[in-house]
Amino acid sequence: MNINRLKYFAFQILPPLLLLLIVNSYGPTFSFLMGIALLASAISILSLIIMLFRLKEKKPYMLRPALTILITAVLLPILTGAMNEAREQALLLAGKIQDECKINQKCPANLSKWERDSADRPYRHMVGNRIVFPVYYTTDENRKTFTLVMIKVSGIGIALKGGVEVQLKEEYFVD
Repeated sequence: MNINRLKYFAFQILPPLLLLLIVNSYGPTFSFLMGIALLASAISILSLIIMLFRLKEKKPYMLRPALTILITAVLLPILTGAMNEAREQALLLAGKIQDECKINQKCPANLSKWERDSADRPYRHMVGNRIVFPVYYTTDENRKTFTLVMIKVSGIGIALKGGVEVQLKEEYFVD
């Protein structure tokens, strides 16, 4: 096999295959990298359209953009499903904490099996099966209300708020 032909295939196939490394990341990092993959796919779609108009001028390099679009199309449902799984698990956790708040007339000060980096940081737990997302737990000073925050994508997330005399509600936010 010709070395130029080998280089051609390497430069066409390897960059899109690097997108598969996104699956090894977790939560918000996975979401951020998927944004980059979506941007690469949008550029690839434009490249394919331009290449179709230049088909007779020179040899088109359609393999890379086609692979980029295909791999992103496979990863996107994985991300969506993983975020939905993590959201459901966070809702279940919030429901359990809500029940505990109502039974004890105070929300728990700390949660067993949850990590805490330092005294000024909230408690952290990971939710999700295929891809895990961090969930943070805080209470007010009186321990009458609590907040669970799940960051889905860098700066975008869900806040689950509840408490002793507060109904559990879900709010989306952009930080």
